[in-house]
Amino acid sequence: MKIKTRLQIAVILTLIISVTIGLFIFSTYREMNEWNQKEIIADSISMSMAELKIITHEYLLHPGERSLMQWKASRGSLAKLLAEEANIFEDSGEKDALKKILESLERFSDIFAELAAIQGEEREYSGHHKNGISKLKVKLTGNLLVESQAMVSLAFLVHHTTRADLVSVQRKTGLLTVILFIVFAGLVSAISLWISRGIGAPITRLEEGIRIIGAGDLDHRVGTDAKDEIGHLSRTFDGMMEDLKKSTASIDDLNREIDARKKTEAALRESEVRFRELFENMRSGVAVYEVVDDGKDFVFKDFNKGAEKIDGVSREAVVGKRVTEAFPGVKEAGIFKTFQRVWRTGKPEYFPDAMYSDERIIGWRENNIYKLPSGEVVAIYDDITERRQTEEALRKSEERYRELINGMSDTAWVIDFNANFIDVNDAAVEVSGYSREELLSIGPQNIDTSINAEEIKGLIEQMPTDEIQVFETTHTTKDGKTIPVEVKSSLITYHGKQVILSIARDITNSKRAEEEIKSHQEHLAFINQILRHDLTNDLVVIQSALNLYNNSPEEEFLEEISSHAKKSIELINRMRGLESFISRHSELKMYKMKEVIDKVIKNYPFIDFKVKGKAQVMADDSLSSVIDNIIRNAVVHGKADRITITTGKKRDMCEVRFADNGTGIIDEIKERIFEEGFVHGDTGHTGIGLHIVKKAMESYGGYAWVEDNDPKGAVFVLRFRRVK
Repeated sequence: MKIKTRLQIAVILTLIISVTIGLFIFSTYREMNEWNQKEIIADSISMSMAELKIITHEYLLHPGERSLMQWKASRGSLAKLLAEEANIFEDSGEKDALKKILESLERFSDIFAELAAIQGEEREYSGHHKNGISKLKVKLTGNLLVESQAMVSLAFLVHHTTRADLVSVQRKTGLLTVILFIVFAGLVSAISLWISRGIGAPITRLEEGIRIIGAGDLDHRVGTDAKDEIGHLSRTFDGMMEDLKKSTASIDDLNREIDARKKTEAALRESEVRFRELFENMRSGVAVYEVVDDGKDFVFKDFNKGAEKIDGVSREAVVGKRVTEAFPGVKEAGIFKTFQRVWRTGKPEYFPDAMYSDERIIGWRENNIYKLPSGEVVAIYDDITERRQTEEALRKSEERYRELINGMSDTAWVIDFNANFIDVNDAAVEVSGYSREELLSIGPQNIDTSINAEEIKGLIEQMPTDEIQVFETTHTTKDGKTIPVEVKSSLITYHGKQVILSIARDITNSKRAEEEIKSHQEHLAFINQILRHDLTNDLVVIQSALNLYNNSPEEEFLEEISSHAKKSIELINRMRGLESFISRHSELKMYKMKEVIDKVIKNYPFIDFKVKGKAQVMADDSLSSVIDNIIRNAVVHGKADRITITTGKKRDMCEVRFADNGTGIIDEIKERIFEEGFVHGDTGHTGIGLHIVKKAMESYGGYAWVEDNDPKGAVFVLRFRRVK
């Protein structure tokens, strides 16, 4: 399309759009004027209604000929306005409202006329007739005011509706006007862009083409397929450039060929220098081979300095020689077949660690082998002898380490600085109950129940400074068992990294021994306290009795001295027995319960014993002392003279019941009677006898308690592990 045609089309489209928009705006504003007229008429009706209402009120307050004439004039004006302007309201709702106003006006006029008629009659009557007229007047006045208010309300409703419709039309008109102007601007812009792209873009392309050709590129063409004047101009320009190119083509081709050849030669020289520098300065050895005898052997074509250093041979000594001649151990090393395979397939191969040895050299080599486009085979290799020796030494060291920690009875834990187990010994697996895989998936915080995760993290972070840590804690096995341990941690190197080795020793027996020693010391201190207290009291009594005897040698003083001396001796013997019991750590063995009971009761010939049943129990040499303390407590403290001893079986336990006829034991002290040093009543002495019973029964794996006997007395019950 030609440029002139495009411009004509643009002008016509612009005129059509402008006329269309103008007609729409004219129509819209005409409609808005009609609504303005409606709003003015509705306002006039409202004002007339309000005026009529005011005049009506004035007449009711001050009836007279003048106010009546004003009312008639106002009513006539309103009726005329409603009759003349009613046709302008086309909406059904508005018409209904105007109709109601007219009907209300008629009723209003009738009521007013009737009210005006009786206004004069009121003066002519008196008495009963005057009161009737007054009541009728009040009623008519009320009806008049109601109709007046109804008319005003309807008038204001019409006015409000008309005003709202006018505002809506104004808003719609304004919005449509803005939209039309935006559409007009968009269409004008689109037409302008269409013209610009049709004219401006080809001109710009033509200018750019001229600039490129002017810079010397005669092969560039600016012609387009456009059918307009600019397209014709560009094609004409391209024809001119084609003629110019034919006259200069031969010279340009020759210059380009010369330049290309010079660049190629320079690049080749630069590449050769770069390759030679890389080849000679590589740390790895590089050997280039030429295939001979159809792949049966390979001849050295090149050998870099890295290869000279690795193999201890010069380039001159190997270049031109067969590989089997220069390195006779190449086939035994296995690499020769790899040379042949790469030459045949052309696929690169990695030949891993291989030991090469001949009469001259020995060592480990690592090779990467590939084939050049020229058919030559290249081997790039490194001497890894030192690395392999280091790895072998490390492997042996780790084997010794593994044998060492697995031979330990203590648990061993290798921990990294992220608080993870990275290795454990066999003892750790056996003691913890976890599999090795389970342990290596957790950390110290999962088995240590005495130290929380933050404290463990602090210990690990402190290790580089402390180097050695020793502390006690508790480990928990998979089945929930807790084991007290002493942990010794130190820094070691494991797989080339610094880690923590923690050796945990089970100190259960040590803890138990400590507890026993502590308990032993406490009991000895208690025994010492009893001896010092009771012996001192007895000695004071003996000393006082001796003084009295010296002053008055009577037999009763000697008896008291003898009694307290025997009491002291008995106390010493009992404390010696208690000390022997505390210090004893003998193994439990089997005892026949009836034989032990029969032996003990011989010491109490004045007590009526009945022994029933028999059984075998697990106990130690203190069993006699346990039975003796039960009987002694019943005789001395309970004042019993008859005791029945019954032995029986209760599931896997043996139960021995000592039932006496003594004074019994009150409920308040039954829970405390076995406590160390507990004394009650006048017969209480050391408070140690029944405590010995409790401790002994616990060491046997049993227990003791006391019950009431029927009808009186107490029953001491002992339960032992029964021998089946």
